[in-house]
Amino acid sequence: MRRPRAWIILCISLLVAGYVVAGAVIAGKPHHHTPYRQMGVYAEVLEHIQRDYVSPPNLRKVTNGALHGLLNSLDADSSYLSPSEYQQYEATRAQPRQAGTLGLVVSKRGGYAYLVDVEPGSPAARAGLHRGDILETIAGQRARYLSLYEIRHLLSGAPGQAVTLRAVHLRRTQPQSLTLTFIARNPRPILAQRLDGAIAYLRLPDLSPARPAEFAARFRRLRARSVRGLILDLRGCGSGSYAAAAALANDFLRQGIMMRLAGRHFPEQIFRASPAQTLWPKIPMAVLVNAGTSGPAEALAAALLQNHRANLVGDKTFGEGAVQKLFPLPQGGALLLTVAQYEAPNGKPFETTAVTPNIEQVRYPGALPDFDVPPLGVLPPRRDLQLNRALELLHAAPLAKSLSLMAEIKQPDHAGMP
Repeated sequence: MRRPRAWIILCISLLVAGYVVAGAVIAGKPHHHTPYRQMGVYAEVLEHIQRDYVSPPNLRKVTNGALHGLLNSLDADSSYLSPSEYQQYEATRAQPRQAGTLGLVVSKRGGYAYLVDVEPGSPAARAGLHRGDILETIAGQRARYLSLYEIRHLLSGAPGQAVTLRAVHLRRTQPQSLTLTFIARNPRPILAQRLDGAIAYLRLPDLSPARPAEFAARFRRLRARSVRGLILDLRGCGSGSYAAAAALANDFLRQGIMMRLAGRHFPEQIFRASPAQTLWPKIPMAVLVNAGTSGPAEALAAALLQNHRANLVGDKTFGEGAVQKLFPLPQGGALLLTVAQYEAPNGKPFETTAVTPNIEQVRYPGALPDFDVPPLGVLPPRRDLQLNRALELLHAAPLAKSLSLMAEIKQPDHAGMP
């Protein structure tokens, strides 16, 4: 029964390819260098696999692999879901998310699964993982061939569950096999303190919906102590909502475009600042970013920079900002397809251009480009050069030592993180 079924699948593929090519010919459109020609190539390859491969192939598996590759070639976020994956996806959406975390923010670039950020004190950090490392395998599966949806699903679990990873470290030549155990997900507070020189320092671990209100409350307490400047630290802020980013940007902007959302068949949305919602339009401020600043945090940083409200200090951000739409397919599978992208006020999409600070500054001498990671043999920095540069811009004295992150380590979690 397998061979007749395989031939049926092959014939259908050939008929589809012939139909689209014929459609192009009838329409009078050249197809020598168009997707129609590629469909013909695909049908020919499929025929060779069926006829000449060393053993009878599983054409269902071959077709699923081709569809996964097709969607993965578009961008990191678009995915093909097989019927079983789609059922799993729907079940996950219908039930509360498992309240476990490894402390990782993960995304794909160039086919590789990169760690965008690793939360201090998390299981991932304790295992020696760092921002910029690459996941080679997850639960025995090659991450290079998994969609971002599949990767994030494999990196989710209930507290006490474990997952096995194989990681390629940025600073080492040999991959490392690790087994990480999920821990309970507890929201981390904003780190807020007053630095010498009457400068308020607030570090956002994420941009969850509750962050704007929490930020306002903490900043008001610092303002009561007569601060004259603000440093907003978005380094490693890799998850959250764009609504929270817009609300926080509006706290400091009286007018101007904060961000855009646009797609080929997606109604353009322009998010403008409202004077009625502005709280602190004049306080001098600097914003810290790095390659772990991703998604909504990039939108917040770009809004403040491009509206000339704040200096941006640090490294180029990661580059994330896609919006997906689910398209169920007749055979039971589905497409998660990118239909729109968030853009900076200047109209450039975060996904392709990220955000470059107007004042580029590494965190400490010897940091590797784009990752801010010490080379082998370099001890952790005593001074945070990015923070000190921001203090200099606000006419405050630099710090002799880096700020302690112990307040964050005591409460390990990233909302929205695997």
